[in-house]
Amino acid sequence: MTAKPVASAVRASRRRPAVAAAPEKLDPARIAFMGSAHPSDQDADRDYVQVWCWPIVTTAWAALTQSWDAVRAGRGEYRPTPSTAALPASWIRACAPQLGAPFRDSTAEESSVAALVTRAPIEISVAVVDARKRAQAAGSRLKPQTDALSSCFGHYGRAIRAHKRTPCTVLLTRSQGEAIDAQLQREFVQVRAMLPDAGALETMNLHVWRQAVEPLPLELANVIAAAVLRHHLAPNGFNPVFEAVLGKLVHNAFPFAHQKARKR
Repeated sequence: MTAKPVASAVRASRRRPAVAAAPEKLDPARIAFMGSAHPSDQDADRDYVQVWCWPIVTTAWAALTQSWDAVRAGRGEYRPTPSTAALPASWIRACAPQLGAPFRDSTAEESSVAALVTRAPIEISVAVVDARKRAQAAGSRLKPQTDALSSCFGHYGRAIRAHKRTPCTVLLTRSQGEAIDAQLQREFVQVRAMLPDAGALETMNLHVWRQAVEPLPLELANVIAAAVLRHHLAPNGFNPVFEAVLGKLVHNAFPFAHQKARKR
């Protein structure tokens, strides 16, 4: 399997209409990726995690693909046996089939993906919306998705301003169905207009990926969101991907987890 390069993969998305029309040329250095996760056994008022990942060097996404290719080449082609083929997919392969493909028969899957996160020259913002806390806070008027968008967008804007970086022009996310995609687009525009950095961030637009094979950074963003959700639901569980994410966050979203990481 060859990971789909970011630039060509995004160009390919124009074969099917996205929520926002893709520009003629996309600069990979100005593409951010959004991932999300929520427990599968909850109703509409559920815990929700959203993450944004963006590059801090122009070659960030190419470097991620090269690192993944090197791991894949080192492990060789995966050939499932009847016994391994019958096993349920790991949580990583469930949300990122391409990213998890080289590790299907390995107990080192999570630590290997964590290493990819650690080496990737990226920054991350994350929002965790707790359904229980929202239910107790009667003053909350925002939907979980809107609440998370506002938080991630705000942290992203502050990080870009603090490091004097050129803002990304595209935020690419996985399709969740036409109705949800359209709702997300409306909420994105509304949240962007309310930000203190609205003028500097007005060139950033949301694009939805609807192709079967996703760009590797988009899969990674969704794995990161799933790892954060796993930490939220089981803070003391084994979670090397989450621990790798801590070093990439632009804000201290998990102060207790940061303290534990420093003690190790």
